[in-house]
Amino acid sequence: MTNGMRSANANHVDFGFLMGVIKSNLTFQASDIDMVMERNNKFLFVEWKRDGQELKDMKKGQKRLLKSLSNYEEINTVWIIEGYSLPSERQVGRIYKLKKGKIIELGRGESCLLEKINAWYNYADNS
Repeated sequence: MTNGMRSANANHVDFGFLMGVIKSNLTFQASDIDMVMERNNKFLFVEWKRDGQELKDMKKGQKRLLKSLSNYEEINTVWIIEGYSLPSERQVGRIYKLKKGKIIELGRGESCLLEKINAWYNYADNS
């Protein structure tokens, strides 16, 4: 397998030090998104979750962020993938699209994911 990460051993950023920075909203917190692609000002945001960690199990802030991004369909596409990708192995389960806050299953498996990424790229490339 190839490693597409600049640093396969990079640590996740801990945003805990930002907790409380907004005095009027002490629980306001940063979030991260696992994968972002851009083509012609169209964005594909993808959050990967291990099996069993579907959208319902996400932290409220991350769920709110992804749902908000999905409300701007003209520029944003938002997917959630059950699975993981490591330098030595990967597993792609169900693939979901968030569309205006609703969850739609797109399919399952790596071949489906590759097909959907190509379809998104073609859409963005021709927009």
